[in-house]
Amino acid sequence: MFNRWVAEIRRSGSETYTYRFNVISTMALWVVAFPMMMMVFDSVAGYSPVRQMESLIGFLVWDLCMAALAAIGQDITREAQHGTLESILMAPVAPIRLFTMRSASAAVTQSVLTAILGVILFLILRLPAPHLSLGALIVLVLTVLGVIGVSLAIGGIALIYKRVASIVGVIGLLSVLLSGALVPLYSLGPLYEALKWLVPMTWGISALRALMIGDASALELARQGVWLGLTLQTLAFLALGALVFNWGYNRARVAGILGSY
Repeated sequence: MFNRWVAEIRRSGSETYTYRFNVISTMALWVVAFPMMMMVFDSVAGYSPVRQMESLIGFLVWDLCMAALAAIGQDITREAQHGTLESILMAPVAPIRLFTMRSASAAVTQSVLTAILGVILFLILRLPAPHLSLGALIVLVLTVLGVIGVSLAIGGIALIYKRVASIVGVIGLLSVLLSGALVPLYSLGPLYEALKWLVPMTWGISALRALMIGDASALELARQGVWLGLTLQTLAFLALGALVFNWGYNRARVAGILGSY
């Protein structure tokens, strides 16, 4: 299984290299757009360097998670268009495992690009280096796994309806707003606490900000119940995603539309 995942990472990396012009163009867009957004925020509300770091960390997590979110639906749509979806679903690896590995591989590949983009933006904005720790890495992994659960659910829908780009777009837009990726939502109080459970990135972004910018430690987050809550949320999204994916796969197989587009 590990060798298969390594092969999927290589495939994802090769695909990224093949479409490198598109990748570079997207990165160039954010290199220009994000500092401009920070300038607007600063002119309107006096955005301090700390708040800029909060926005940048949230944006980078969102950028990484979007690759994992879109991966399964895009793969299913593309394979259906090429007429190869049915043969892939007949592979010795269970479909849900295969597409989970593909989503995780997309996240690994995107993590390199997001890290490069993050370094560039930190230098442009002249922000101090954030505090990196094992706790921050674990939070990031849990957050991405939760998003992979949502991606599985989208994949289940894609197996039936094939085109799901609009769903991914809507979820991506809502997530950047409701997760507080650009502007922290702490002032919302109880509503913000509810969003932590309902939006897979919200809790992770909040914890990462506390670990990388604030003085919070992994032990302090444990006392606040962050580790337990984030782990339960991740497991819930993965379970829900697996349920929807298997439902979509079984329904498409019974209806005989796995290979149709």
